[in-house]
Amino acid sequence: MSKPIAVVNDNTGKLVYILEGYETNFPVVAEMTKEIKFQLQLGDFGEKQIYTVEVNGFSHTIDTDAYSVIYEVTDE
Repeated sequence: MSKPIAVVNDNTGKLVYILEGYETNFPVVAEMTKEIKFQLQLGDFGEKQIYTVEVNGFSHTIDTDAYSVIYEVTDE
């Protein structure tokens, strides 16, 4: 099982969001979030994924066309 812990803007190559508790894993500053939640998988082969990220009381919907998600792999 894998857990999403950060989001990267593919156009800039910069981290946009980091899951709280993982900020020391990355040597950059980005918005902290309590949750990066998978919502939906689209496309003929599941090539596009939709996530929501909640920051400061607002929800940002992102897709894997413009953003990449970094995962922590867990042994569950």
